[in-house]
Amino acid sequence: MDWLAELSRLMPPPSASARGPTPAAGHWAEVEAALGVGIPEDYKRFVSIWGADGLIGDFVSYYAPLSDHAALILPRAAERAIRAHGLTRAGNPQDQALPDFPAEGSFLPIGASLDGDLFGWILGPGAPETWRIAWLDAGEGAAEAQDLAFGPWLVALAKGELRGEAMSRPVFAEGRLKFVSPEE
Repeated sequence: MDWLAELSRLMPPPSASARGPTPAAGHWAEVEAALGVGIPEDYKRFVSIWGADGLIGDFVSYYAPLSDHAALILPRAAERAIRAHGLTRAGNPQDQALPDFPAEGSFLPIGASLDGDLFGWILGPGAPETWRIAWLDAGEGAAEAQDLAFGPWLVALAKGELRGEAMSRPVFAEGRLKFVSPEE
């Protein structure tokens, strides 16, 4: 599946004038150095086309190296979420099955829902492109991993094919997912 063509059809990217900031390769390199892990190329591609500061649907924001919103800037946004997850694990270790970042099998958050849930990757032993995407229920700490990379996962989300236990509310209120640009 050509995830980029399919996603563009399902959730068209904003025009260049309506798109948020678009990071350059050097911005991503700084993020990767700060986090100590790579960022999958399909995610970088998504941010380069859809830009930063948009919403997936009306409820999911995502992190990028450039943003007009400090809370969404990588690596700080991911680091804050990692620290918060670590604090939750310390308080409820029996409820948290994921190891602490950056261990193999740990969670690297790359975005959040308005409900406080997180989405990101479960770090694997291979290259970042092989990591599975997961949704983490911030309230209970339950992570639901899909056997999908980011691009195909986003297509499945846009098609309404993902209905997970960890998602605190239905992904779709009324049909197809729409991208909301910063200009809307």
